[in-house]
Amino acid sequence: MTAPDQPAQPDQPAPPDPAPGGDQPGPGTVGVPDPAQDAVRRRLARTQAEVAALRQGRRPGLLGRLRGRGLRGSRAYRVTVGTATSDPVVRRLRLSPAEVAALRSMGPGELAREVQQRVLRRSRAYRGAESAAHNAAELGTQTWRALRTLRSRGRGDLVPEPFTDLPESPLAAQYRALVGERQQPTAGTRSVAFCVSSTDLDSGRGDLYVAAGLARALRRLGWRTALHPVDAWDLVAEGTDVVVAMVPAVDPAALPATAVRVAWARSDIGGWLEQPSALLWDRWLAASEVFAAQLTAATGRDVDVLPIAADPELFACPEGDAEAGARLGAVGTANDFGSGRQLLQWLADRPPRLPLALFGERRGAGRRELRGYDAGRVGFLQLPAAYARARLVLDDQLPVAREVGSLNSRIYESICAGALPLTNSRLALTGSGLEAVPVYTNAASLAALLGEFGTGDRAGELAGQLREVVLDRHTYDVRAARFTELVACWSPVARPAVRLAFWPDERASNPYQDLIYAAAADLGVVVAPLRDLADSSRSVLADPAAAGPRVLHLHWTHRVLQGAVSAVDVQQRVLALDAALSGWRAGGGRVAWTVHNATPHEAHDPAAEQRVLDVVASHADLVHVMCHDSAREVAARYGVPPDRLVVVEHPSYLGYYPDAVSRRRARASFGLTGDEPVVVLFGVLRGYKGADDLLDALDDPRVAATGLRALVVGRPLRAGGMAETLRRLSAHPRVTTRWEFVDHDDVARCYKAADAAVLPYRRALNSGSALAALGFGTPVVAPALGCLPAVVTAECGVLYDPTAPGALAQALTTVPELRSAAVRRAARERAEQFAAAAVSRRLLERIAAL
Repeated sequence: MTAPDQPAQPDQPAPPDPAPGGDQPGPGTVGVPDPAQDAVRRRLARTQAEVAALRQGRRPGLLGRLRGRGLRGSRAYRVTVGTATSDPVVRRLRLSPAEVAALRSMGPGELAREVQQRVLRRSRAYRGAESAAHNAAELGTQTWRALRTLRSRGRGDLVPEPFTDLPESPLAAQYRALVGERQQPTAGTRSVAFCVSSTDLDSGRGDLYVAAGLARALRRLGWRTALHPVDAWDLVAEGTDVVVAMVPAVDPAALPATAVRVAWARSDIGGWLEQPSALLWDRWLAASEVFAAQLTAATGRDVDVLPIAADPELFACPEGDAEAGARLGAVGTANDFGSGRQLLQWLADRPPRLPLALFGERRGAGRRELRGYDAGRVGFLQLPAAYARARLVLDDQLPVAREVGSLNSRIYESICAGALPLTNSRLALTGSGLEAVPVYTNAASLAALLGEFGTGDRAGELAGQLREVVLDRHTYDVRAARFTELVACWSPVARPAVRLAFWPDERASNPYQDLIYAAAADLGVVVAPLRDLADSSRSVLADPAAAGPRVLHLHWTHRVLQGAVSAVDVQQRVLALDAALSGWRAGGGRVAWTVHNATPHEAHDPAAEQRVLDVVASHADLVHVMCHDSAREVAARYGVPPDRLVVVEHPSYLGYYPDAVSRRRARASFGLTGDEPVVVLFGVLRGYKGADDLLDALDDPRVAATGLRALVVGRPLRAGGMAETLRRLSAHPRVTTRWEFVDHDDVARCYKAADAAVLPYRRALNSGSALAALGFGTPVVAPALGCLPAVVTAECGVLYDPTAPGALAQALTTVPELRSAAVRRAARERAEQFAAAAVSRRLLERIAAL
């Protein structure tokens, strides 16, 4: 073990995408995996010729075709019949009773054509079905979505008339031309490329709309711009000055080496930082000051702030809008993918008493209370009309945006269009000049705001005041000027000379890797985890822009055989490891190996694990051990020559864990109210850690006479015959157990409740637990094994001979003597001698010299 091992916290599910108008994907036509897709594709069996005919405008009744391919008698057909003869349609089309009766008596084909002409030609449902049927690239998925759209046609009875048929913006053609034209860089002209998720303005991708708005403003400043969708990220033209990634998945290593490579993070800090090549970005932009601070803390890099904005020409406020009667009710554009959008849940809890239209994608049946307000999907170029006709716009920031203080573009856009937004986060409003935007926090406050601003002049007056702020501070012309200033101020790119990828990534449960790479930024070493040992193509190792050494740094090797099901599987994994490392070195790469354990703890197949270690040792250009005794053992076991061995100590955890709790409070938290001496055994409880030996020592009369108690804290490993040990620990009268994960901020409490940390290990090469204890001023009782004698001195602890009978018990009798302030001070001073920054620098300097 090399650090206090803690279990990884479970991954959190990714939140659904917001709707357009926020800086996130919105209610566009997005593929929805569904087991029915293949069946629908077979039932419709559309040929390429038919698709071509539809594209050329020969549309012999779209609904008739759909019905004729398998929908006759279906729910979709029945809904269509019901829709065609429903009361709202009868009133809107002014159908006479005879016409209604005629519609009901029509045959399927005739009815479909009549419905198409009378109802669906101008409707959102028809446009969605038509668009889907004409999209050959995603025919199966989109046709299924078209059927779902038709089946939901019975919804929306309460949607106000102004929101049932929204026109596209007059600037629609300009926007489509802009996203479709990739201007090539020319001499003497600044150029920028945006890597976006899609260039389809109907896709609902918020990153596209932000990039398009900024690109349009940059063109007015003389920039040449290009927008590249996913399949063209690697086609950015050579000579491009700046490349801006709008989504985390963009790989900077695939971009032109001469360009300034910029990551523009607008939300989802985890999504950006978990990318293997995240540290290869030359510059970072963040959408808020809060986000910038978080990125700086995580990357050690300076981060510039560039919020998103709005295009005031696209989201123009209609003339003559001063009268309150020119606007109606509220609109929302939040998707509902079944994971609990706050806005929709709170609206369902308290349905509003004002006109309401809810645009967006709905996965599943949706909330029954809101079905009457379901206005279906809305395209980005229709949003200006929706906002211009609404009094209020309902904004619903997702947690990935709220936690970084980023405003949705929906806020800026609705204000530009003259509507008043209501939002659910005050953090992002701070410092924006838009602090007056009303904020709701629950269903009751949302209902109160709808009642307060849903009628009268207050919404219009406040929206007018906010609009002046947006036009002055939050347009894409303002952002384009700021972007141009930033680019001019950026110093020439100095990319790291050394690129290091480490495997496996154990940072979630073990802080060692965070500590050992602490000096990377100061030394110009870019460090990132490698997800797959066999594939380094999407990692820091693949960057063609840096000419320095490329180093693969291996740590714990137990992952290689983890999950192997047979001897054949084991053999294949060992051979694959050998091939991967051979190929890596043949391509000029270097391999460094940090030896954490001479053999993996509790190896299921020791012989197989030994073969893995033999393969790693044979390929390692540098073998890192943590003391000279360890160096001798590794050299003898694996035949590593001295010139490849590097001795660099284990870093201490001093300053890594918060240390604010007092000894008295720490002891009280575990129910230790007396003044008896206490030792702590901390971390994942494994067989080799000798908990049985500790119990035997506690029962020794010499130890019992001191009144010594033991505190055992951590997650128990219930496999490997530990059940009886756990039972004994729980039953012992002088043992306090806490079988639980210990939070990062709570580690100090465990060590400071004790007078000494006990490590009754039966074998050990290194131990981070000893250094963790010393960092809190807690002395250590440990066996004289591995590197422990190089860490624990007589001034800060007690070492014992693990082969001598009764030696652990004898060592424990000295714990009362370790309680002095002098010993605790010596323990902390010893930890300072292994400060992470200095240890990290020594190791990385050796790696950089490979």
